[in-house]
Amino acid sequence: MMYKKIVCCLLTSVALFAQEKSDFESLFKEVSNFTTQTNINIDHQPSVLTVLYSDDLQAMGVRTLKEAFEFVPGIETSMSSSGNNKVITRGASEPNNFVSIKMKYFIDGVDLSYNYYGDFPIELIDRIEVFRGGASAIYGQGAFLGAVNVITKSAIKSANNSVNVESGSFNYRKGSALLHTQVGGWDIGFDTYYKKHERTVDAPNAPVALLSAPLPAMYGVNGTFSGEKISREGLKEGSFGFIAHNDEWTFTSRYFQKHSQNYYGFFGVLDFDDNGYTQYRTATAQLTYESKLSDDFALKADVGVLQDHYEVNTYYYQIEPNMVGLTNPHFNMQHTMQTTYAEVALENEQFDNHKFKIGVYAGYVDLSKNHYATNVDVISQIGIPDPFFPGVYWANQTQLTTLSGDRSFYTLPSEKQRLLSYYFQELYHASDVLDISLNVRLDDYEHFNSMLSWRGALVYSEDDVNIYKLIASRAYRAPSYTEAYLTNHLGIYVGNPALKPESVDTYEAAYVYTKPNQTLRANIYYSIYKNAIDATFDNQFIYHNNAQYRYSHGLELEYTQEFENRSKLMLNGSYTQYKYTNVNLGTNIEIDNPNISQVMAHAAYIYPVMSSLNWSNVARYYGKKELAKYNGEIDDVLLVDSTLQYRFSKDLTAAFIVKNVFDTTYYYPSSGINVSPMQREGRVVYANLQYDF
Repeated sequence: MMYKKIVCCLLTSVALFAQEKSDFESLFKEVSNFTTQTNINIDHQPSVLTVLYSDDLQAMGVRTLKEAFEFVPGIETSMSSSGNNKVITRGASEPNNFVSIKMKYFIDGVDLSYNYYGDFPIELIDRIEVFRGGASAIYGQGAFLGAVNVITKSAIKSANNSVNVESGSFNYRKGSALLHTQVGGWDIGFDTYYKKHERTVDAPNAPVALLSAPLPAMYGVNGTFSGEKISREGLKEGSFGFIAHNDEWTFTSRYFQKHSQNYYGFFGVLDFDDNGYTQYRTATAQLTYESKLSDDFALKADVGVLQDHYEVNTYYYQIEPNMVGLTNPHFNMQHTMQTTYAEVALENEQFDNHKFKIGVYAGYVDLSKNHYATNVDVISQIGIPDPFFPGVYWANQTQLTTLSGDRSFYTLPSEKQRLLSYYFQELYHASDVLDISLNVRLDDYEHFNSMLSWRGALVYSEDDVNIYKLIASRAYRAPSYTEAYLTNHLGIYVGNPALKPESVDTYEAAYVYTKPNQTLRANIYYSIYKNAIDATFDNQFIYHNNAQYRYSHGLELEYTQEFENRSKLMLNGSYTQYKYTNVNLGTNIEIDNPNISQVMAHAAYIYPVMSSLNWSNVARYYGKKELAKYNGEIDDVLLVDSTLQYRFSKDLTAAFIVKNVFDTTYYYPSSGINVSPMQREGRVVYANLQYDF
């Protein structure tokens, strides 16, 4: 353990990031236009930002968006038991809740709401902008603890065309392509990728769903789980994106599809059948118009549509073949949600040292598909009743019955919902050394209470070397449909239509020291959570609920330095104290930092062995995790990655990547009704080849 402590002390110096580059359609343009002189200097923005560039990420062997988040202080990545990517920000983890999304996501400035493309490949990304802290006053409800924008290379007309292929462990295969062209006065970009793998992970401690024992004699012998105790994690995923823009108009669209097996199980217990899966399909299209109305005023208008389709196919528990007349239960849940929206904003460029922006957003949500299909259900009395246990039904046929109406996957007051938002932003340039910013936004959701978010910040700098920031904010997140309206078909999780939006008040102080080739960023924060949306146990169900108050505070650090030999050092780290409170089985629960690492630190060093060869090493340290589901913990762990990147020519580059070099065993905390930690894969290797043209 001594080497871990030595490395931990070294790493907690910490931080990451990035050099200033030209802007295209930055999510933070609307923030940075309200800063002092320029929209490309992130350190003068009235916010806590990290910007990750793909050149650095690829050199460090980072392959996906999820892996990139490891280099943002205060963010920890994990997964749900069914394999959904989780991004835990500043310790805000609700161990009982299926829904863990606390940030808002954008691609090329297009709002994806809660969608998170964790496996999106790095080679198609120009940069990733991560805004930490309450941000719903700027980006709308849901930007509860921050916002993320992925700027793709298809949106950067100066980016090279490229083709990339990759192969690796678990029969992993991936291909991607990026193309640019011009048609008339339009700059057009297109990107696409497809990936697949057949990963399985040993899960010796994972729970399985066994039938009640003893079963009535008429049903045969006790149930057992005959499948292997493995987490089935096979994946097929693809996407294509298109963007076209001229001086005033921009059209952006993207389609994404993901089909994966159910990992540790949708309910936290292993699927015994290889046919269990989770599937996502997302399609977006947005048209943007921007025009200067005069020397002082500019207009921006967006119209767009976002459609999400989500489907889960699972089996949950197994019936033995000799149980005559019974069959395995089978569940299929699907919903399709479409959001159509329009937004108009008027911006004043300069008025007596003031810059301001006012806007209105109108949206319409339609839950066009809301299906639940099963061959056994208590509510609809599908199957045959157990003569000895009232309220228990057993499946006796393989054919699924599709339920709708008040017996659908969700039970809503209406499958349509109106959304309205009004916002105001102002920057006051008080002096050459002081800027003051203010953001106010009212979100009015038909199904939930109105939410008034606000945000204020001071940025002070006398020399552009030392920059000081003070920030205060209030942010909101409305309950998701799963939290508010999930129908109690399975007798496990139950939605709560009386849920209130959750809010967080955050107070931050940040310091930036920046000189050529060297940057240090540090910030401290204190947050007060009210009506945190979680879930609570009783003797029969898990109900979604609002917790009253929770508190957190922490420290986040970033440091980067470039040396004369072109090598680069990047450090980041964080300390988090999150006070978790809830009620389970009528008992008040108080836990510090449940399911998260209180201390995290990452270090990366890129060393140019020669002009054509880079060798990078990354160390990732995660402190001990106290588990919320039972009296236990996950030990601290140090993972090491190594990457060799060789450039055959200016157009052809190869990389050999090893993740978890020392094949260290590590775990993610459990979720759902699972109480044991989820073991993860050991050492994995990848080989990558990219051709630019």
